[in-house]
Amino acid sequence: MGTEPKEVKSYIIEDIVVIELKDVLTPIEQELTKNPEGVELVKRCRACILERAQNIFKEIIHNLLNVEVVAFYADISTKVNEGSIIFTLSENVEPKLKEK
Repeated sequence: MGTEPKEVKSYIIEDIVVIELKDVLTPIEQELTKNPEGVELVKRCRACILERAQNIFKEIIHNLLNVEVVAFYADISTKVNEGSIIFTLSENVEPKLKEK
């Protein structure tokens, strides 16, 4: 999406995967977010990019965890320069991960 986040954390809680991304905005996006119209523009552009890429993300999660992704949610906070991606899975994967 133009820049790599400085930090990425992921959490698996039963049938949910949460990915936390820090410092996700490009320098030009940071500049745009200095006014309300720019904030809306950045949020709409990022939402569009994530929506178009969701099948790729779902496939990655499916390949890693061998489970279907039921839902995909994503948002970005321009105030703190962070993003979140949440996947809802078709089943609880925690027991499988503890076995490994």
